[in-house]
Amino acid sequence: MPLLPGEEIIDCTKGEFQSGYDYQLGIDVVLRPQGQGESTMQEKFLFTDFYTITVEHCQDWLNLEPGDWYKLKAQYYFVGYATKGSLQFNRWRLLDWARLQRATAKRRIPWQLRGNLKDNARASFMYVEFNKLPPDVIVAPTHSLF
Repeated sequence: MPLLPGEEIIDCTKGEFQSGYDYQLGIDVVLRPQGQGESTMQEKFLFTDFYTITVEHCQDWLNLEPGDWYKLKAQYYFVGYATKGSLQFNRWRLLDWARLQRATAKRRIPWQLRGNLKDNARASFMYVEFNKLPPDVIVAPTHSLF
């Protein structure tokens, strides 16, 4: 994300994680534009061939322990995909989380639910393909057609 002079991005520290930024609120990054207050963001950097927005539904689906789907308080949600061995994103989306929630409540997004069974994991995830998102929830897309 390009920054202007005086702007900063602050990654949440381990201490902040333990105090609840990430663990309880789903906030990975605090954005501080120059003279404009603060914004918060959850980010996912993935190395797969999928191009979906993926949000943890349950941390443990056997016990129905809620995940970010229920707890996320960040204002923005970023998902970026890169090729293994590269740190450059092929495709990405920056989303307005509140708009995404409102569009979900109005059933404008065709979310799907899937459990993660790898290595005895018990998390479940809601996901939707990039090209099925309504344009009004997208703050910034990659500049390629899907």
